[in-house]
Amino acid sequence: EIREYLQKVRDSSYGAFSLLENLLNWSRLQTGRMQYNPTEFNLTEAVTGIISLLNSNAQGKNIHLYSNLREDYHVFADHQMVHSILLNLATNAIKFTYPGGSVRFDAKIKTIDEGQDKIWFENDQKYVEISITDTGTGIPAEALGRIFKIDDHFSLAGTSNEKGAGLGLILVKEMAEKHGGTLHIVSQEGIGSTFSF
Repeated sequence: EIREYLQKVRDSSYGAFSLLENLLNWSRLQTGRMQYNPTEFNLTEAVTGIISLLNSNAQGKNIHLYSNLREDYHVFADHQMVHSILLNLATNAIKFTYPGGSVRFDAKIKTIDEGQDKIWFENDQKYVEISITDTGTGIPAEALGRIFKIDDHFSLAGTSNEKGAGLGLILVKEMAEKHGGTLHIVSQEGIGSTFSF
C-alpha cells in the first residue's frame, strides 16, 4: 500500500513539475527571455539521458523505451531546448501508448535542400532529423488541427487516464521553430504516432 501511494505521489509530483516547467519555458519564449544558445553536443547521449530519466515511467506501464541511434550524432543546437523537446515528446509517447507497447527514437542525417527520401552527404548544409515513434492510440484527425492552438485548451487523456495541460506540443513546436526547424506529425488512430523535428 505504501509503495502504491508513493508511486501516486511521485506521478503527481512529476506531472505538476512538468506542467510548471512547460509554463515557465513557454512564458520565457513568449516574452523573448528564453535565449537561443546553440553549442555542439552529442545528441545520442542526450537521447540516452532522456531514456534513463523516463525509464521508470515506461516500465510502470510495461512499455519498451529504446533508441535506434547506432552512432554518435554531434549537433549544433540549444542543448536545453532540445532536452525539453525530447522530454515532452517522449513523455507524450509513453502517456498515449498502451501497456505492452513501445516507444522508439530514430535519427537520420539530411540536407537542407533534399526531398523526403533522399540523403546527400556532400553538402555542408546537413541537419539531423530525430523521430519518436510510439505504438499508441494515435491522434484523431479532428484533434490534429487543434493541438497547437493555445486558446483552444485542448488536451487528451492518456491510456492510463493521465491528464495533460495541452501546452507541451505548443512549446515543442515553438522550440523547433527557434532552431529554424519544424515539427512533423504522422499519426494513425489505433496504430500510433511519429513526431519528428
